[in-house]
Amino acid sequence: MKKAEKNAERIEGIKAIADYLQVDKRTIYRWEQLGLPLNRVAGIKGKTVYAYPEELDQWFKSRRQNSPTDLISRLSTPSKAVVFVLLIIIVSLGSIFIFNRLLHQKAQLNPMTAGLSGNVIQIKNLNDEILWNDISFESGTNFNWEGYMAVAFCDIDSDGQNEVIMRVYRQEEDHYYISLFDNDGRLIWKKDIKNERRFNTSLDLRADYYPLEIVVARSKNNQPSFVTHWRHRPRFLSLITRHDLEGNLLNKYNHVGHLGTIMAYDLRGDGDNEIIFSGTNNLLNGEAVLGILPFSSFEGFSPPYQIEPEFEDESYKLRDYVPDNPLPGNQLSYIRFKKTGHLEKYDFSEYHSCQIDHIADENLEVKLYIWNLGDETDNFGFYYTLNPELDILAVIPCAELRDLYPGFVRSGETNFSLEQLTSIYSKIVFKWQDGSWVQSAYLPSANNTN
Repeated sequence: MKKAEKNAERIEGIKAIADYLQVDKRTIYRWEQLGLPLNRVAGIKGKTVYAYPEELDQWFKSRRQNSPTDLISRLSTPSKAVVFVLLIIIVSLGSIFIFNRLLHQKAQLNPMTAGLSGNVIQIKNLNDEILWNDISFESGTNFNWEGYMAVAFCDIDSDGQNEVIMRVYRQEEDHYYISLFDNDGRLIWKKDIKNERRFNTSLDLRADYYPLEIVVARSKNNQPSFVTHWRHRPRFLSLITRHDLEGNLLNKYNHVGHLGTIMAYDLRGDGDNEIIFSGTNNLLNGEAVLGILPFSSFEGFSPPYQIEPEFEDESYKLRDYVPDNPLPGNQLSYIRFKKTGHLEKYDFSEYHSCQIDHIADENLEVKLYIWNLGDETDNFGFYYTLNPELDILAVIPCAELRDLYPGFVRSGETNFSLEQLTSIYSKIVFKWQDGSWVQSAYLPSANNTN
């Protein structure tokens, strides 16, 4: 912009004004619409427009303070619309890029899966990248921990990132805890478990438990809590506990024997997850068992509370597991699978076990098998389909049992068909009811075949 001479009182004519502001004449007309201080002499043609430099300078200075608007004002009206649309598109694309980038970064930091490397549990994102890790169990253990990493994921603070509840081992204490970690591996709390109960002959099973499984259970209002299966390290005793999100102990259930599986599932359709567990019972001389606990009120001891008359001959090895002054458990259902002479012919240990296979249409499918047979005969047993009351809907021999059936019969009783054997195994299930064992109902539907 040219500086006005001191003696110039005004600039006359559009061209002179345009030259002073260093723009073309068309811009002067557009700026006039935006308030450029021009003066016109009414009714006279020719030099009818004049302006004062001081007023032009002041107006132009005020326009420079808002340069984006000034830039747009230099453009034609159609160009303004194009620039406005382009700005909206650029801002939108930028926002989408930033949002997607944040989502990607958040996903990269979100714990989703876990793996085991030696005795270290590795917390990973969805891309199987390790985020952080911790010691899961003591070195040198001979237990197959691969299937029992004892870890669960839950977004408890609704920030889109999972917190992690998992087993940790502290070597300096030789002690196990369940610990809640934030998504970045920061420890929120850790808890162990003590058992105040003693057993006959003063067997002390109050301490020395390790967490074997952890599951997230939910109430009717979708509030999560953590259910843990603890196993006593040297003895046959298991505990099932429930902790709230702050780590407070809410429930505890004692089970005499080793549990193999626990699950949280709304089996009865009441909105609360039931706690379903399976394994073996030591006071039943190693028989397989299956139980269902209420979500918010489980407590006490699993049945039975004394040595059953049929096992009196084995009392020397069972009496240690009879609890002193037991609090009867308040399980919703609890069944046992009585041993028969048939499967015992193939038994390399003293225990049978039950494993939850899957749940469908609010019915359970479980597998009854001989414990410690090894991988080659892992399917040597029966599948049971049970309703939520643990009545029997179907009994089906496992594939391997069907394949080995001729040898199975020759080594046991003779003249039994596979159908007869299946019928026998529909009658070995007994339910704990009112303090005694009653045979579980067999309710095969028209679509179920043995």
